Amino acid sequence: MVEKMNDKLNFIDERQKRRYEKVLQKTGEEYLQEIAILKSREDFLEEYEYFLQLLDSPFSARKLQMRVEKPLAGLFCIQAPFEIFDAFDLHPVKLCGGSHTVQRLAASYLPVLMCPMLKSFMGNFDLQQESFADYRAVILPTTCDWVVKLPEIMQQDTENVHYLELPHLKETEKSQSRWLEEIFCLKQLLEKITGKK
Repeated sequence: MVEKMNDKLNFIDERQKRRYEKVLQKTGEEYLQEIAILKSREDFLEEYEYFLQLLDSPFSARKLQMRVEKPLAGLFCIQAPFEIFDAFDLHPVKLCGGSHTVQRLAASYLPVLMCPMLKSFMGNFDLQQESFADYRAVILPTTCDWVVKLPEIMQQDTENVHYLELPHLKETEKSQSRWLEEIFCLKQLLEKITGKK
């Protein structure tokens, strides 16, 4: 009985490994196609080569951290000002991205109607075997219920996660005051995490 269970687990592991390899290959092909399209444009400049090198393979936090030689801060939105991360010597990274191909890795255990952007993000995390621990801080906006539940869905530790509670209206004085309060809370978290004032 135990041998049969082990054989079944080995089969599942091999099948999953082949699936990951196939997705990795397909994702690499997607990136190469997109880069070829960009390079064929008339307005393409040699200066863009640096950025294309960043895109030549699926995103990996560990690879980027080695390249920039700074701790990373993962962001799901641009509402948190980049200057605050620079002040704490953190490299901000926009997390919500990926490709259609990597969505397949996460689709089997996620609801069908879940946001495709988050499926892609989670699929890429699965593919790269990353976690929120690869980031000094992860900033999640409360604008989407899926994003709020993301650490729980992904079974991630929330020690370095900060929820940025963004007001839905931007024009009112109350909303602007609330946003400023949220940025001060973010500053306090980053002070605590980095040990810098």
